[in-house]
Amino acid sequence: TSGSDLHLEDSVFLRDVPTRYFMYGTTDVIIGSVVGNNSITGCDFNQRGEFPGAPDGCAIDFETGATGFNISDNTIYGSYGGGIMVFGHSQTSHDIVLSKNIFINDGCLQPRDDRAGIAFMCPNGVKPDGVVSENRFITCEGVPAMYDNPAVRGCSDNMKKLDNQVNGRLRFIPEPQPSFAPPPPSSTAMPVVVPILAAPPLPGTTVRYTLDGSRPTESSPVLPSKGVALTFPGPTVAFNVRAFPNASAAADGLLPSVTNGLVVERSIYVPRGDENGMIGQLKSNVDGVAMRTKDDSLAVGGWVVDSSLPGKGLAAVEVQLEIDGAIVSTIMANISRPDLVPTHIAPNPNHGFEFSVPASKLPSMEGKHVVDAFATGSPLSIPRKRLIGMPACLCSGKACSCTA
Repeated sequence: TSGSDLHLEDSVFLRDVPTRYFMYGTTDVIIGSVVGNNSITGCDFNQRGEFPGAPDGCAIDFETGATGFNISDNTIYGSYGGGIMVFGHSQTSHDIVLSKNIFINDGCLQPRDDRAGIAFMCPNGVKPDGVVSENRFITCEGVPAMYDNPAVRGCSDNMKKLDNQVNGRLRFIPEPQPSFAPPPPSSTAMPVVVPILAAPPLPGTTVRYTLDGSRPTESSPVLPSKGVALTFPGPTVAFNVRAFPNASAAADGLLPSVTNGLVVERSIYVPRGDENGMIGQLKSNVDGVAMRTKDDSLAVGGWVVDSSLPGKGLAAVEVQLEIDGAIVSTIMANISRPDLVPTHIAPNPNHGFEFSVPASKLPSMEGKHVVDAFATGSPLSIPRKRLIGMPACLCSGKACSCTA
């Protein structure tokens, strides 16, 4: 990409194997022609690559020519190719800072030359400049901490290398492994609480966690021994865990683990006992959208059923009504609709809704306006789902096309 003042921080790139082989490799972050104050800080990169022997697999690639880029306080673990590759094409990168990062077993699993924590390639003889300082490297056998393309003499000579530590006493904590403690197979609970666990990988280590996808730090909450209780169904959460050494182990060279994690999709859940083994469906329809001429109120009617709810959808679902992206009313779809039962859409009739929004709560309806309706809050409407038949458009109070 190109631009300036770009910052990536507090993020986690988990191991995620692509489904197809890509002959040019897989990279987490490719840096293009950016200038100014740019940075990647406080991030974790976990095992980028496709499969052993595939090309590349970099966490970070300076692909063209970046000026003024700071990469610091990151952990780059198990990249199949170079953890950071400074490439450059015709103009290369200048004034880059690679500082206080942890490189663990990078460049071990691919056959190309850029097998290292940091690989300097200098294509066409162009040489980058900047600083490489206070980084810590744990390397595989036969793989260097830093690699210079031998075809370009002094490829990284313009990079000042200061106070970097390679192997020696350095060790690292294996990544924690998340697991679940599900209810017994006989459970028919709805909802249900399921703890998510992750044991300390080594004695004298502490596992900390986040639920928002961010990188855990030493100020993040400690993962309880009984795990974090998650209620199903519920919103999707990004659960990340990272293990930290105690003070004495850290002083003896033990490094924190890379972040491990998973995305917990809690919105679709049904207990055992569903005789059809079906998750269910969110079924809906909006029958009409109109402005009432007698009082300029807005009328919207229809029905919605979430058949993943107990009894194949006995309970009512909440519906939100929006105009031009702003919520103007929220109601429960619990009005009797006897037509839904004989058609096997619902197990009971109480799933209809009728909005009647007075003019006093509406924006000026002159011109074109988009009316939309969403189911929300039920297992299959987290996140919320648009109802069938929406959106609809009104032009000065009359139905009109949303695409015209």
